[in-house]
Amino acid sequence: MANSDNEEVILFDKTSSNKELENTIDNLLSDSNLLTNKCYSLQKEIKDSKEEKEKFQTMNNDQKKVIQSLQDSYFQEAEKLKDFSNKKLLIIVIEKSTK
Repeated sequence: MANSDNEEVILFDKTSSNKELENTIDNLLSDSNLLTNKCYSLQKEIKDSKEEKEKFQTMNNDQKKVIQSLQDSYFQEAEKLKDFSNKKLLIIVIEKSTK
């Protein structure tokens, strides 16, 4: 009991208090498990996203090489066509001048 008028007597129901503590710990454990599972899930998602990014980067680089090769071929063929046209024009001019 209280020794003076200012002190309060606090009585605990140990069974009730222990049950509340047990419930709180169970809830914390459950929350911890949920967060751990969510963390693993997010880590897997990040890993998968990185792998997908690398795959797309590789595809992008390959496509850039193909585009560059096509451009190079186009310019080479355009140059050949220009040379051929100039030679053809020269032949026509020569033929007309000899007639």
